[in-house]
Amino acid sequence: MSYFVLGSAIALAVVFLVSGISKVRDWPAFLESTAQLLPPGSLPVTPVAWVVVVAEFAAVALMPVVPALGLGLAALLLIAFGIATAVAVRRGQRAACRCFGALSGRPLGVGHVVRNGVLAVLALSALLALFRGGALHPAGIVLAVVGGSVVAALVVLGDDIADLFVPDRL
Repeated sequence: MSYFVLGSAIALAVVFLVSGISKVRDWPAFLESTAQLLPPGSLPVTPVAWVVVVAEFAAVALMPVVPALGLGLAALLLIAFGIATAVAVRRGQRAACRCFGALSGRPLGVGHVVRNGVLAVLALSALLALFRGGALHPAGIVLAVVGGSVVAALVVLGDDIADLFVPDRL
């Protein structure tokens, strides 16, 4: 495992952990957002919402135990989220982003599609780099954990940061 893989896994695990907890804590808003994202009459909302939350927690749980599966699941989720968001944006759907429960609420836009795409590339890159080994040193581990945590914080607070510069336009 490399420092890049460790930092990426930390970032993705924190993002999915915050996302899953936030969705469960603000379940009614997440259900409403999920209903707005799904094409009318396509799939039942509550089971889809449960699958999303369980898959997010599974990715978090798998990251330290079986990193390849955790990173792979994270990549699949992010690709699915990106596609669903892009389709909703293309349809003109202005559903509130409840990616992080009550922590987010900005209407879905291109910025959310880009965010999911960047995170998917991060997950896939870490998955590919996972198979390049090497010894890790304590100082490097600390830097990778801190770096991953900073990336996660920027992702989780991304809508708030965007609001500082471009209110309600992404």
